[in-house]
Amino acid sequence: MNTALIAGLFAFIGGIIGQLLNRNTQRETWLLQKRAEVFSEYLAAVEKYNQELSKIVEMNLNSSEEWRLRTDARNAVRISEKIVCLYLSDDNKEEFRTLVENYFDFEPDIYTDGVFDTDKLKTCWDPHFKIEDNIQKLFEKNISDISWYK
Repeated sequence: MNTALIAGLFAFIGGIIGQLLNRNTQRETWLLQKRAEVFSEYLAAVEKYNQELSKIVEMNLNSSEEWRLRTDARNAVRISEKIVCLYLSDDNKEEFRTLVENYFDFEPDIYTDGVFDTDKLKTCWDPHFKIEDNIQKLFEKNISDISWYK
């Protein structure tokens, strides 16, 4: 009788522990799926923003109308940016915000002594592309950062 009671107790405890582990695994899986979805939506929003900027520059608008359209395009990305921060780990939020700020504040330097420099045009966007790569690496790190593999 004691053996059956002990076996039953261990089976019960094993079931509880198994359920807790399963719930944690399901939560982590859901979180990874949501992160991938949110991160890809952010990257798509940035691409749409870049396309909108190209259209705005081609329109040759007055400065106030151009500023308004640029602001509208940027605000669409800001919403996605805030959602991304909800899914980033706490230690990566500040790094992401800094990268995004640098990305949108970037102005290519294509002039040498006030003269348009075609040689500089080839390399002036390198820092901007580096920021894009760092944002991508940050996303990849947060997607591959699975707690049960640690």
